Amino acid sequence: MSNSMPEDKKVRITGIVIKKLSSPGSKSERAAYYVQSRGKQYQLRKRNENPWNPSTDFGVYEGKQVSFVGTIDDYTLFVDELPKT
Repeated sequence: MSNSMPEDKKVRITGIVIKKLSSPGSKSERAAYYVQSRGKQYQLRKRNENPWNPSTDFGVYEGKQVSFVGTIDDYTLFVDELPKT
């Protein structure tokens, strides 16, 4: 089973990066980064990265309008390439 998505499933989401609590009130509660676009919010996550110990710092994009390319699964955007800062 491959962790990569077919090229035709990739999307480009452009929006403002914000930081907020993910899963508030649960054992999974943690601070996470989201891209807010067209009234929707997608949690940002680098593909194949541990969400509890991410090496990717989406904080460099906080408050900025940014375009991310990746695939969407429910409310998570699995980012394939990080934009240049």
